[in-house]
Amino acid sequence: MSAVTATISEDVMKAVQAKPALRDEGAKLGFRLTLPAQILVLFIAVFPLLMQLYISLTDWSPLSGLGWWNAWSLWNNFANYTDLAADARFW
Repeated sequence: MSAVTATISEDVMKAVQAKPALRDEGAKLGFRLTLPAQILVLFIAVFPLLMQLYISLTDWSPLSGLGWWNAWSLWNNFANYTDLAADARFW
């Protein structure tokens, strides 16, 4: 009886050791399949946030006639934020 138990235990150990490799391959495949969607979501979420930060550091306005890509010519560092902090209406 102990010989059968030992054989079953060895088979179980082999199966258990094989599962992590399969899980790793499944995780890699899942990551690869969802990567385009992840990049799209990242672009949709992060790009507007970075653009808003960039534009907030300039005096650019949509009514200025310049494209947002030329906002660097109106760069004012943190003047918008210091004006906001000094404004009593903000507080």
